[in-house]
Amino acid sequence: MRKPERHPGMPYVPRLGTVYKAGGSIFRILFGKETAENSIAGGEGRMKIYISGAITGTDDYMERFREAEEKLTAAGHQVYNPAYANSFMPEGTTYEEYMKVAFTLLEIADTIYMLEGWQDSRGANREYGYAVAKGYTIMEERRQRRKGD
Repeated sequence: MRKPERHPGMPYVPRLGTVYKAGGSIFRILFGKETAENSIAGGEGRMKIYISGAITGTDDYMERFREAEEKLTAAGHQVYNPAYANSFMPEGTTYEEYMKVAFTLLEIADTIYMLEGWQDSRGANREYGYAVAKGYTIMEERRQRRKGD
């Protein structure tokens, strides 16, 4: 794993595809705007991170989103978890109504954290496109693989 390089007093621009470790979590920068290195590492500059991933059609989404929230919070970031927010929505809420809540949370953030498998989710792809258009820093989860996996 590579440690971000930085010259004193200069902002750090994450490199596409660079793998980082922060708060026990491994992630890869897919796209980034100018961000202070200490924000990436969970230092003084807190990032406002929205978690994005497949919810519809998955059984373990609450657990996966909660695990990501705990890791990112432990790294010192402010985290927006749409799975948790959606758990308070009334029965009969439509997909588009859930997405309105998701985009409201995403608008508050400055970074999006894409959970593994997000590419297979229509909603996560919409969130990704929004984040790219707004110039957000985009991080992708990379789970550690055990030998034999």
